[in-house]
Amino acid sequence: MKKDSLSKIRSFPTSKKLSGSNLREFRHYVSQLKKQGVLPAKVKTGSARPYFKFNGRALGDIVNKNHKKLTPYSDVSRETKSRLAPLGKPMSFREIGLHGKTLADVLNELDFHGDDYEHLKRPGEKWAFQVSTGDQTIKSYHAYSSLSTFAQTMKDSGGIQQVLARRQKSQELYKNLFLVRWNKSDKEWKSKPQKLSKKNLARARKATKRKKK
Repeated sequence: MKKDSLSKIRSFPTSKKLSGSNLREFRHYVSQLKKQGVLPAKVKTGSARPYFKFNGRALGDIVNKNHKKLTPYSDVSRETKSRLAPLGKPMSFREIGLHGKTLADVLNELDFHGDDYEHLKRPGEKWAFQVSTGDQTIKSYHAYSSLSTFAQTMKDSGGIQQVLARRQKSQELYKNLFLVRWNKSDKEWKSKPQKLSKKNLARARKATKRKKK
């Protein structure tokens, strides 16, 4: 990496709290080091802070010592605000930059690197989701503060675990599940929750099969 690129990568204090773009920058580097194997997958990007310890070393110190492995951070949050998807508009996983083939693929990615996608919503907003198949739509009115939390909750769900265990079902749900930006002003998402239960998933799959016929 060239010297001018390295100069764009700042060093992080290991005894002070970070916020805003500084914290996003730090977590961006943590995510990079995880993908390179410098940090293990169990380090949670979405909650990482420079003073957190891993194997007796502060994460900030590990990031500072690995500048040569990092790509400079660009805060795209301001650039993307003007082209954010409207509130309540469903977004596929591909639309936000995830290119797995199954729901299991994208949930694993979001579990470890969900913070990398937080620029897709404004501060204070949350995530919701819906499953759309044919003429049927199942909405979840549970709001998630981050995509990492969304992925962790989905993976802990008994009904979803059964889906993830079968590749074909995991592929179907990957294609039919959409993320939605949400805040309290969005009246469309104030109705009673429809749980993503085994019964609702079965109905969704039947609707998909009828559409194919």
